[in-house]
Amino acid sequence: MPEPLLGRPVAAHWTALDPEATDLGLSDAAEVKTVSAAIDLVHRSGGPPLNVLLADDSGNIGWTYLGKIPKWFGMDGLFSESWADGRKGWDGYIPPDEIPSIVNPPSGYIVSANNRMLGAEYQGVIGHDFASGFRAWRIAELLKQQNAAGERDMLAVALDTGTEFYRYYQRVALRALEGEDPPGAYSNANLRRFIEAWDGRADTESRGIALLAEFRAELVKAVLTPLLAKCRDLDPSFQYRWHNADVPVQQIIDSGRTDLLPGAGAFGDWNGFLRSVLVLSARQLVQRAGAPSLAEIRWGDVSRVEVHHPLAQAIPFLGPLLNMPNAPLPGCLYCIRSAQGAHGATERMVVAPGHESDAILHMPGGQSGQPSSPHYSDQQRDWVEGSPGAFSEFGPPLNRLVLMP
Repeated sequence: MPEPLLGRPVAAHWTALDPEATDLGLSDAAEVKTVSAAIDLVHRSGGPPLNVLLADDSGNIGWTYLGKIPKWFGMDGLFSESWADGRKGWDGYIPPDEIPSIVNPPSGYIVSANNRMLGAEYQGVIGHDFASGFRAWRIAELLKQQNAAGERDMLAVALDTGTEFYRYYQRVALRALEGEDPPGAYSNANLRRFIEAWDGRADTESRGIALLAEFRAELVKAVLTPLLAKCRDLDPSFQYRWHNADVPVQQIIDSGRTDLLPGAGAFGDWNGFLRSVLVLSARQLVQRAGAPSLAEIRWGDVSRVEVHHPLAQAIPFLGPLLNMPNAPLPGCLYCIRSAQGAHGATERMVVAPGHESDAILHMPGGQSGQPSSPHYSDQQRDWVEGSPGAFSEFGPPLNRLVLMP
């Protein structure tokens, strides 16, 4: 590897570098007719580990994963470990007949949002740092309410901005505001009023969620930084990027243990600490949003589209020509409509085979990389606003692109 680990040279073993894991077996996918046959094909194909959802014209549905998963011995892949003494390493890959799959579950639907798909009953190790299950849970809740779904129904699910993720941080923030009420712009009453105004959504006009998102980020940093100090002492480049950092943070807070309080004795209890982080978050939010007070801040003031062309980053005066318009962006990192600033859906597509004229496609920007083309940014508005843009126009060709050698 180009960079050392703990000051020493290190080698990495990765499935993407193994020819066995990069075959083109999926080229036969067009020939399979059933979910069962597709699962067999996927289990024998290489490629990066990915979730695969399948359906056939008989109504069968299934989930499995694509890619080679190592069979670890003496380790589980969670940490970087030396194989030098032969007691740890890989013993090939999980064979096809041991790869897990889900077919025709009783619920009648399968949801995958990069969350953990299998419980503790599966004894193998597929991975560790799965995405939070909030988005998958929300998708399932919405699907339960539908007896039959059309294209626009499924688009509505993809654009849903409801999120229960921040409810925990709303509760602990309100609890921290129950004590003595100091005067000023960040009094308990003012903070409570703003937090209680949250409607449970991440719409551009939603109030309260901007502070809760800031509070959550600062809280994770404040609680975990002291616990990770030794990691940074050993490796100054260490970064903690665990997707589910909220789990240990919430367990530490809920324990009520004062010996786990950050700040080296600066706070007598958790409520005092939580309020100090909340006030810090509010001050930072007001400053960054350029607002006179919290009362004026909506989610759309902090969650905005940032789609910049790489060339414009190098030559800033080209920005107005190459960048997409800056606009409020609904959604959040823990909504089905995953969006926040420079992060958003790379594509939304709803299509039923044989009904392509009713299909819907959203993509940021447009399908052309040529700024002078009318298709350079013609899909940006549909993507931002969530309007049901057409998958394609049926009829005589409107444009033709010819590639010359």
